[in-house]
Amino acid sequence: MIASANVYGAAVGALIAVFLIRRVSWRVAATVALLGLIVIDLLSTPSFRSSASPRCEPATELSADYWSASRSG
Repeated sequence: MIASANVYGAAVGALIAVFLIRRVSWRVAATVALLGLIVIDLLSTPSFRSSASPRCEPATELSADYWSASRSG
């Protein structure tokens, strides 16, 4: 379902680009779009948000029970 939405989005984007190609400076539009993607990517990365959800953070320590179980077995 996501793959089909991606294909439809690309098709709609290409169709819009056909009509806008002569009216919009493509270098400016590409730069703005790329900067927008970078900003969105940074905002969606947990390490850049101060209130990151604990379930998104990787485990930094393993409990003592894990180590004792792995050594005895």
